[in-house]
Amino acid sequence: MQLRDYQTKAISDLRSSFKQGNKSPLLVMPTGSGKTVVFAEISKALESNKKNVLILVHRKELVDQASDKLEYVDVYHGIIASGYKGQENNIQVASVQTLVRRLDTIDYKPDYLIIDEAHHAAAGTWQKIINHYKNTYKIGCTATPERLDGKGLGDYFDDMVLGPDTATLIEQGYLAPYKVYAPPFKVNLDKITTKRGDYAKGELVEEMSKTSIIGDAVEQYRKHADGLPAIAFCVSIKHAEDVKNKFLEAGYKAAIVHGEMKTTDRDEAIKGLANGSVQVLTSVDVISEGTDVPVVAAAILLRPTQSLALYLQQVGRILRPQANKTAIILDHVNSTRTHGFVDDERQWDLNPITKTTRKGVKAVGVETCKQCFATYKPQPVCPVCGYKAETKERILLTEEGELELLNKEKEPQTLKNNYKDSIYASKQFNDKITRQFNKINRKSNIIFETERAWLTSNKFDNKKDTQVKVGDNIVFYEGMNKPRYGIVVGFVRQTIKVGVTYPYFVPAIPNKHKEMGFNYAHPEVVQEGVNFGEIKDIKVNKEILDKIVFLGKRFQPYVNLKHNEFVFATEKLYLRRIRRNNGKSYKGYKLILLTEKGIEQYDPSDKTGNNPLPTINFKQALKVRQQIRDIKPDKFLIEKFIKICRDANFRVSYNADWIYRNVCAKKFIDTMQKKAELKDCKTVEEFEAVAVKHGYKKGWGYYQWQLRNKKR
Repeated sequence: MQLRDYQTKAISDLRSSFKQGNKSPLLVMPTGSGKTVVFAEISKALESNKKNVLILVHRKELVDQASDKLEYVDVYHGIIASGYKGQENNIQVASVQTLVRRLDTIDYKPDYLIIDEAHHAAAGTWQKIINHYKNTYKIGCTATPERLDGKGLGDYFDDMVLGPDTATLIEQGYLAPYKVYAPPFKVNLDKITTKRGDYAKGELVEEMSKTSIIGDAVEQYRKHADGLPAIAFCVSIKHAEDVKNKFLEAGYKAAIVHGEMKTTDRDEAIKGLANGSVQVLTSVDVISEGTDVPVVAAAILLRPTQSLALYLQQVGRILRPQANKTAIILDHVNSTRTHGFVDDERQWDLNPITKTTRKGVKAVGVETCKQCFATYKPQPVCPVCGYKAETKERILLTEEGELELLNKEKEPQTLKNNYKDSIYASKQFNDKITRQFNKINRKSNIIFETERAWLTSNKFDNKKDTQVKVGDNIVFYEGMNKPRYGIVVGFVRQTIKVGVTYPYFVPAIPNKHKEMGFNYAHPEVVQEGVNFGEIKDIKVNKEILDKIVFLGKRFQPYVNLKHNEFVFATEKLYLRRIRRNNGKSYKGYKLILLTEKGIEQYDPSDKTGNNPLPTINFKQALKVRQQIRDIKPDKFLIEKFIKICRDANFRVSYNADWIYRNVCAKKFIDTMQKKAELKDCKTVEEFEAVAVKHGYKKGWGYYQWQLRNKKR
């Protein structure tokens, strides 16, 4: 057999791992990349060196698949599994369920143990076998080194050998390209509890019965994948039967496979996809691992899962390449939005992962029997009294719905993965904004909050918000017609200015009017030198406006003069405006903004035009601003901004630049505030309190305080 380049490299990397002293490397390669071919070639090489190799698989279909690949490379082997006649050979393919029962009686000692679908290695049955052969060299093979229950694989494997990722194999033509169609999120999973790292099946069936899923499955298959061989992944046998019947009623050839069927019946149904006798095969936890049917071109996802591993295994079934094939994923439960696209870059780890429920509480590790009230590790049957909890199933409802083609570039997982490649995550940009910020701070002390009431504007605000906070997104203008936006990262109090007012005073009566006999019309109020205030004061003073003081042309105020003898003889006397100092005051604040160019200063009072008032124009309405203000810069920072985008109609109003700039701003503000607060600390106790406030471990502040004082 001619190996592909990446398969040859995988074998070489495994060999190198052993040479480095490792005894149990784990090979990670995507579903459909040919892991079985790799360990078949490894077995062939080891057999030529007279080594015993035990290949461990956990299902009958995988036993046959491994056996076929060994025969293809001319490797004679035996099979240890129920229904097979054993043969003495250096190479043995064993079913986990059979081998675990024969450990004490079998007379076979392997030099190497190859573990297929090695993410099961932490399960109890597998552990028993692995512990039995604890002095044997081990090679694990899996596409998804992650378990539902959060148990790590580091206890069983000491090195991770990474093959190519899914995106690379699609680009090279070894896996098929794909399209994903998904609806707006309809399945309500908030009330479904988590058991053993995944959604509780009983509750899932109940919630699925409330969801528009069955009718949509048939309709959307006809619309996007009509006639293509497809696998529908279902929640339960009842659910799968209902889906199968719906497809049959619609005129499609459909069948079902599940764990309670006879092996021969399951094999016949799966073969039907290849020979055309079955168009849609509904499955319940059977066709997820190891099933190799290259002709399958569509996956209908009807089973929500919190397991990334299960999701990747399901979708991977349809990526086997064929001429002119584009795989279609009909994602009715938004698994793609939950776990990301199948070819997203992922970071795998041998360390354990703590699984949590949807509300952030650690997943329950025990169950209580409803009959005898014994507690035990989660399992279908109570080990004390034998009580088997029944799962209530409801009739699934049918409702119309539409799937839409997902744009990978705008999906959450893609946004998260691409952040590291954005300008805002680059060291060069962050060093630049730090230098610019510090330069301004040296000249003018930057502060992070103000007490003033701002004049603000946003057309979507239902109530006035007079506060401007760090982290707020504001719109400002270059010239008159070029809007830009920046994120507030600080404030600079501007220099002191002398206040000036322009009040209107009553002038003296001109001599010629005195000689003619004129005097002030209201001498009890109007006398020489009386100050009526500025024009704005006159306009709001109803006691004098249009009674004592009148507005003439261009709103120039005046008072009347009346003749001492002739009652109807009057003259206008215009008030005189005089400049007066009004004390000293601050000119206000400049905003320090993070923009696409770096750090910029913006003076909101520096405006021209018809509305020169220093108004702050917010980019988002108050509700979104408040959500942004409440965000803390933790490890889920980017997910929080993605959620804000999705909740606020992200595809219309926002883009990746907005998310990345806000993530950068939050981190930057937190760093600068932390430095400023630590710098201002006068005692070690204050230093420690500020350090703990910003997430440092207790004691860090005391240690850093000592280092700082030593440097001084």
